[in-house]
Amino acid sequence: MRRHFSKIRVIDDGSYDKSFLSYLRDDGFENLRLPFTSGYWDSIQTRFRYGLRKGFDNAITFYGNGQRLPEQ
Repeated sequence: MRRHFSKIRVIDDGSYDKSFLSYLRDDGFENLRLPFTSGYWDSIQTRFRYGLRKGFDNAITFYGNGQRLPEQ
């Protein structure tokens, strides 16, 4: 992802495993943490609303739980 985008925001949909947070900080990613798991569709809507408010030109959704490869 870093090869293609200079600014990446990671949105945590209330995950229980917070071990990834240290990697985000170390690599300079911005992180938005939702207070609870809201489900797939609600979290997608939250991401797009956040992007619209921040004036983003593009949005890409990606599972960070290892179920899918970035190439997919």
